Amino acid sequence: MRALKRDGYSRDLSAGYHFGCTTTMLAIQLAGYLGCTEIYLLGVDLRYSPEQPRFYAEDEPQLEDSFTSVQIWNIANAYRALESAGIKLFNCSQNSLLRPYVPTVVFDSLFCDKNIS
Repeated sequence: MRALKRDGYSRDLSAGYHFGCTTTMLAIQLAGYLGCTEIYLLGVDLRYSPEQPRFYAEDEPQLEDSFTSVQIWNIANAYRALESAGIKLFNCSQNSLLRPYVPTVVFDSLFCDKNIS
């Protein structure tokens, strides 16, 4: 699949996608392209701590990603593009830096069934 450029949102993945400095952007664009009407982001907190290092080894852990603001801007932009198309995007990470830009829902609440005893 062709990468168009860093910033933006593509409604037509046959033309390419915007990479936004995070694989989450491809996932969001793919979900929208496939016709999902609700998209839930889980684990997209955009924070790194020494207690929870990245999945790869670092000699000197980098706590803040230099592209965090780019990632936030692109996901917020995707939220607005999806909203205009009638698609809902939700963030399920309570401590995410996306909280001011994308509505947050508690992940466990998505599976609550009041009829279960």
